[in-house]
Amino acid sequence: MDSDSILGASNAPRIIIEMLRGLAICNHELGRRDDELENLPEIYAKTEVAYGQDEETYAAALGLGKVLLEQFYVFDGFKVLHEVVTLATDDLGVGHELAIQIMHTYCRSLWMMHFYGRDGYRQMLRDAVGGLLMFCEELVKVGVGIEPTQEELRVGLSCQLDWSLDLDLNAGDKASVDSLLARPPAWCEKPGQY
Repeated sequence: MDSDSILGASNAPRIIIEMLRGLAICNHELGRRDDELENLPEIYAKTEVAYGQDEETYAAALGLGKVLLEQFYVFDGFKVLHEVVTLATDDLGVGHELAIQIMHTYCRSLWMMHFYGRDGYRQMLRDAVGGLLMFCEELVKVGVGIEPTQEELRVGLSCQLDWSLDLDLNAGDKASVDSLLARPPAWCEKPGQY
């Protein structure tokens, strides 16, 4: 008897994805981050085939992107997130929790990439800050709280030596950023928590 007849042909891909997710979680919990990182691209690829452009696929992309960034595979994380950020926002809506997480993580990948000094690295910083400012405006339009996005901005900007040198912000955005930076990010307010 083959696995398709035991599992049911239509459910086989989903069951395999769930098994791989379980394996990735075990590897994560055991501190085997390299093994987890081997599982996640396969999970993302199989999820994309099984579900297409769907919340499941976007969640798999976000999980892979986050782990790549945590392990400092910054460009690889950026590429994965870049593939899905617009699709997820368009499909799920600006105010959807998963779309918000993907946008934050995507902007974090841009922000992290600017530290590597590639060509156009300051533009990456501008894009990360500008993306989060624009995202705040969109969230306000759909009635979603902007505090997490503001915190993401606060963290990114507080780590810059002088963010104001070349961001070319308009007066309204500059005022927003200045007010955000008047209060330190949460990780500065609660030492030892992060």
